[in-house]
Parts: sequence; structure tokens; C-alpha cells
Amino acid sequence: MNPILRLGAIALAAAGLFVLAGCDAHPKTLVAEVNQDTIDADEYNARVQGVTSIPEALSTDAGGVTLINMIRDRLTDQLAKKVNAVPAPEVIEQATEYQMRVDPATGGQIAGGKLTRDDLRRQKKFELEAFGIGTNGDKPTEQDIDKAYEEYKDKPDFKVKASYTIRLLRVPDDLVGRKVIADLQKTGDFKAAALKYLGMTPQDAATLAKDQTLFADQMPAEMRSALNSLKPNEITPAPVMLKIANPQQPLAPQLVYIVAQLKSKEIERVMDKASVRFLLIPIVLQKTHPQWKEHYKKEIADFTRSSQIHVGLQKYEPLVDSFVRPPPAADMSARPAPNTTSPPPPSGP
Repeated sequence: MNPILRLGAIALAAAGLFVLAGCDAHPKTLVAEVNQDTIDADEYNARVQGVTSIPEALSTDAGGVTLINMIRDRLTDQLAKKVNAVPAPEVIEQATEYQMRVDPATGGQIAGGKLTRDDLRRQKKFELEAFGIGTNGDKPTEQDIDKAYEEYKDKPDFKVKASYTIRLLRVPDDLVGRKVIADLQKTGDFKAAALKYLGMTPQDAATLAKDQTLFADQMPAEMRSALNSLKPNEITPAPVMLKIANPQQPLAPQLVYIVAQLKSKEIERVMDKASVRFLLIPIVLQKTHPQWKEHYKKEIADFTRSSQIHVGLQKYEPLVDSFVRPPPAADMSARPAPNTTSPPPPSGP
């Protein structure tokens, strides 16, 4: 398995399922207190605005799941500080940018409103802190970082794949496509064009009007060719006809027409050492801390049991014993996590 995805699976196992939630609280309400670190209603309500779904297996409502997440975030932050394992803001940003570069589905979720960039940053921070706790806050030497970079820099996980950032509308036929292009060349308003010609709801039209990034190797050749002929912000001069394979009728491919605007394109390249430093650190440290995951789970479980946790919303008081405080042999890996595949730092060979 790809080493990044392998550690991603481990980190998500350590992180569990995270869903955003929805619940109201009075602005002055104390939602919870974790070792004298407060969670107030403003912060809580800001987190509940992006609710998308609630796992059926969790026997609580959306507000309860959000509270579980926030308490566990606080506990992890506090323990990370204790062992000197808090990632720098720029490292969290590197991990966030990397996730969006290697996984177009993440960008699609953000564009579609199913995930926010802040959600992704929180998940990256949690993954980095969990690894730091599991490795006792140890830091690799610069010599080891340099050596790991030289060893891994030619691997696919350290390369930015060729990609296009575009705005895209799928149109029913060539005639409608030409009308859409005429409007877009005057206004540049993809949302208005989608409303006018495609009969979309305002919400769907707004989603389609957002930029999306697609990998070159995942695009039909006709689409790549059309985009390569454009300069940034130019719109295809005519609708692009794509032939989409039809498994049920191999000899009769489906014809699809698109109108696209090129925002930017990126050629394949090797990422510099600074951009992948957050990946290099675990490559080095996992060689000396192969049991980091088990150590993290034990440390966070012990820390949680000894922590003072107060829930200010009476409805959710039982959640602490049910979902936060582990029994003596509990696995503290069940932290709710964003609705996204998260490839955090890669494992070693």
C-alpha cells in the first residue's frame, strides 16, 4: 500500500469518525470546560454550522457529536503541549495544502460545502499532534531530514501532479453551449449562466461556479487539449465534446459537452524539502518509534482519565462517560474526524 495512505489509515483509525454537527446554544452559555480550558458557545456554534451528516452508530445527536469532538480536541492539544509536540502553524498549513494537492476529492468537498478548510486544518493538527504524542515529542536531526528527502524525493508521493484549476459547466448540446459561452465572455458569471441555461437551483449553481482542480491524467485527452490552448481566465471558444465510455454499449460512447474557464495550471514537479517537511519527520521517527500509535492511545487514555471535564449543557453530560472517558482497557482511537480521506505523514519503507 502507498506509505502515505497506509499511515493515513492508521491516523484515521486513531482519529475515528469526525462529523460536523448542528445544535443551538445561548451565546453566553459555557458549553464545557476541560482542565480549566473553556469551550464557549460562540466557538461551539461556529463548529456546528457545517453539519453534513451524523454516523448512525453514534447514539447521540449532532450537537453531542460536536461536543465530543471539541472535548477530545482540547485533550489532545493539552497533552501535545505537555510533551512539546504542538505543530507549528506553518506545518499544519503544509499538511492542509498537501491534502488538497494529492486528493482532488478534498477540494471537491470544500467547493461543494461538505468540508471547510478550517475543518481540514483541525484534522491535520490532530493527526500531527497524535503522532507527536506517540513519539514523545522527539525531533529528528536536520541531517536525518536531509537524508530522508534525498531518499524519497523521486517517489510519486513527493511530486505535485500536473493539474488544472478550472470552472466548468456541463451543457446539454453544442447550441446551448455556444449561448453559455457568449454570456460568459460578457459577464464571466458562471452562476448566472447555470441558472439561466441549465435550470439549476441557486445553491447548485453557486457550487458549480467555484473553482475546481483536476489532475491532468484523470481528464479526457480532448479536455486537456482544449485547456492547453487557453491562457488564464480564458473560456473555451466553443463547447468541448467529450466521448465518455459506456460499459453497457462499448460501441456507442456517450457524448458530453462542456464549457470551461482556465484559472491556472500546474506542471508536474518535485516538491521542495520545506513543503514536505511534515512528511519527512515521521519517515525518520517511525524508524525509532515503530509502536507510536499504541503509545499515543495509551498516553491519551491515561491523560483523559485524569482530566477534569465539566459539561455545561445538561443534555450532554452523560457523553463524557460514554464517549470521552475510556474504561481501563479502552482504545481512545475513536475520535470523530472530517468526512475526508486524510493522507497525513507517510510511514517509512
